[in-house]
Amino acid sequence: MTPPSTTNCSFHPLPTQSVGSRCGQVESCQYPYSEMSSCWIDDEIEIVFRELVQRKRLKILPKPNPKNVESLRQLNPNDPVLSKFLDQRRQIKERIIRERIQFQNSILPVGKFLTVKTGRELFQGYVKPLFMQILSTAQGNKGILEKLLGWQFRNRRPNFKTRIEKAFLSYSQETFRQYPATYYYLTTDMFYSYAPLCRLQKNSKAIPQKIIGRKLSGQRNNLED
Repeated sequence: MTPPSTTNCSFHPLPTQSVGSRCGQVESCQYPYSEMSSCWIDDEIEIVFRELVQRKRLKILPKPNPKNVESLRQLNPNDPVLSKFLDQRRQIKERIIRERIQFQNSILPVGKFLTVKTGRELFQGYVKPLFMQILSTAQGNKGILEKLLGWQFRNRRPNFKTRIEKAFLSYSQETFRQYPATYYYLTTDMFYSYAPLCRLQKNSKAIPQKIIGRKLSGQRNNLED
């Protein structure tokens, strides 16, 4: 993860911002946010990696590596490497959201939606059953793990390719409960993928309310959420 500390810094530059503006955000947030590091949890991908690949059972959510926190304090907002990293992160984020929108449009045309009474109904009635259906086949199981975790795991831990493959093959309907952090990561991603297709409507007389918009602007921050 390069640079590792930026994963934990809560800034998300918009495409229209200049390099100077983005770096200014880094400079303004690095000290206040680093002082709150005792309240942080580690990067979610790292948590899932330790649980699923390294088989480390998590009794509590781990804190970030102190070295990452310290590197945040030492960030140079004028470093061209940092600027390049921010641009790459923005491009990856835009690509993922655009792919998600294409997926949503393939299910329901723009302007069409399903209604649910609550977000819990969406999760229990749609996301959770679909997750179990995906895990019912080896192809579906491997597919969701590769799409959401594979490229991130291998990019960060290239020396763990064999163990990553073994972990993916062993994840199934029979074993997924052993990996709660992985389960919540995968189903949360699914929830944010399907939420734009649904609207909340408590009864037939109520006006359906959006959960999340379907346009790019409405979903841009979903990955951070």
